[in-house]
Amino acid sequence: YFKRGDLINSKHFQAICSYYRDPILEVPERMLNYLKESCKKIRKKVQDTLDNININKKKHAKNKRAPVNITSDEEGNITDSNQTSPLNNNQTSSLNNNQLIHQQLLIALIFANVPFTFVENEEVKKLFKMLQPSYTLPSRRWISTEILDNVHNEVEIEIQKFIDDSKFLTLSGDGWTNVSKCSLVNFIFTNEKWQTKARRMIDNDSELQGKIITIPCIAHQTNLLVKKIIKSEQFESVISKMLLIINHFRNSNRALAKLRKLEKNENLTPKYPCITRWATFSKTTETLLSTRSSMRIIAITDSDLLAIKGNNRNKIINTIEDTSFWTKLDKFFHILKPYDYIVKILESDKVTLGHISVCWAWLRNIIDELPDDSSFLDFKDLMLDEIDNRWKKIYNPIFVITWFLHPYYYGKGIREERLLQLQEDAYSLF
Repeated sequence: YFKRGDLINSKHFQAICSYYRDPILEVPERMLNYLKESCKKIRKKVQDTLDNININKKKHAKNKRAPVNITSDEEGNITDSNQTSPLNNNQTSSLNNNQLIHQQLLIALIFANVPFTFVENEEVKKLFKMLQPSYTLPSRRWISTEILDNVHNEVEIEIQKFIDDSKFLTLSGDGWTNVSKCSLVNFIFTNEKWQTKARRMIDNDSELQGKIITIPCIAHQTNLLVKKIIKSEQFESVISKMLLIINHFRNSNRALAKLRKLEKNENLTPKYPCITRWATFSKTTETLLSTRSSMRIIAITDSDLLAIKGNNRNKIINTIEDTSFWTKLDKFFHILKPYDYIVKILESDKVTLGHISVCWAWLRNIIDELPDDSSFLDFKDLMLDEIDNRWKKIYNPIFVITWFLHPYYYGKGIREERLLQLQEDAYSLF
């Protein structure tokens, strides 16, 4: 009934059903369970034999474990050489029960973000002994190797079946570095039923490349546009001064206490923007702008709280009293705020491909509506070129097709000459 598949770990292979090609772990109890409960091609004589083997009977046994000996004759009849002993089923059930507890313990530790050393803590061992004296906690090494391998294999098999049963799949990926400085890549599969599964994956199916539509992270591309704004000559100096003020208040307890008192907010602390999340500059700027009146009062009444060491002792005071600084900072905020909002849309779990064209057009329109005076002309040209060039790199016809099919947008605003091209793009993709 089974064919041997790939090697899963040092102890087990995959067992592939000869009729349905379902993969399971090559463990006798699981193979018997599969035949008994899942395989519809099994012969009646074999089914009757399996019905007499109580695989899942849950009773605790104190006797020594007896091996499960499963044999089959030339006709495919399956027998259990130990079924004459009533204790064997109990022993197997007890062992299976412990295995399930071990696996659930591992899953609980992972989801609670608790280190595996938890199981070696003496107080934890004492707690488990009080709850169930007959249960012995697995060691850290055991839970991080054999038990982890078993759970991992079951998840792999479940996800593979999920993939095989799906007609269409969307694959979302992200990479990061964990606390051990290991580079990780995570993928989430979403099928046509909007069900999701997460897994790691290595793609070696080159023959599938023609069927894969690759779309970059649009939220990240938008963040890169924000980075371009921040690094531009238009706002480089004002951002430098803003960070200088934030740094001073974060490092001066007296200045921060005075600011909190004036703002009547004991929890107020100017926050640094996140360097890799460029859109967070919007929130940082908003907080600073909201406290400008209080900072001006401090600059007048308690200027010593704003004095810094070195030759530029009054640099922060002069910046706070400079009207042009606040005017530029306000312009910077009003450009960045809608960008921050768009990034949040693109990062949400409700976003669809149909939103991409709309959001990108909105990004461009924000810059296009800036005044044409000399102070902004170079900045406008720089950003419009950046937006257009980046769009050319990430563009996929499916962006416009899904915008056209979106139940809210329906391609609102699309030019008539683009409709024919839209039809050709749809045929080429689907």
